[in-house]
Amino acid sequence: MNAITLNQAPPLVQSAEVFTVFSLTITQRHLKIAAVALASLSFFALQWGLSWPISIILSAAVLSFSIASESGENWFNTNFDFSYIKLWTTLLILRPFIIQIVCLALGIPLPPIPQTGIAKAMLSQPWKMIPLATIVAPFTEEMHFRGVLLDFLKSLNLGEELSMWIQAAIFGAIHLKAAVEEGAEFMLFLVLTLAGYCAAHERSEANSLLCPMAVHSANNIGSCIYIFLSERNRA
Repeated sequence: MNAITLNQAPPLVQSAEVFTVFSLTITQRHLKIAAVALASLSFFALQWGLSWPISIILSAAVLSFSIASESGENWFNTNFDFSYIKLWTTLLILRPFIIQIVCLALGIPLPPIPQTGIAKAMLSQPWKMIPLATIVAPFTEEMHFRGVLLDFLKSLNLGEELSMWIQAAIFGAIHLKAAVEEGAEFMLFLVLTLAGYCAAHERSEANSLLCPMAVHSANNIGSCIYIFLSERNRA
């Protein structure tokens, strides 16, 4: 990669690959390393509720793993169809309202929320859970699953399709760590595995993690709204 260093105040973005800050060149690789480090700390410290020392140790391990399996692909490419993103993010955010309208028209209650642990935490600590679900989780999970893990699997010459399905299955399984409605575990695993595969496919099509991050965030925003709508209807 040809990096360009400027000694003057740079624009916010020169390209999808090179930034300059105070005459220091920050390449795509630097951005990836910094993003993995930040995502790892957030993932282990916030999502898993581990102590800071353990989080830092695990983050260092994931960071080393990421550097060792460097793929050279651009994770932050912005040259993709934004109209596609606008469509899906809008639909996902409006999803709870669409479901409610359909249920009211049919005279049936809203479907239950299978992830009971997340719903309970959301209702008891919304100030903490809303940013975690809509900002932290989309960033950290896409970095780890569609970034580090997917790149590593592809480096093993497993093929892109198999690599996408493996990371998707791990993504689905890891979400079962929170309390799930009895009997809904397998269905939730299947839905989240499919979501993980679709996110990997989005990354492949857009050649960027920004696309699945945006869709992931919109999905979680819609899920948060659905939890509060369900609670209001139940009250």
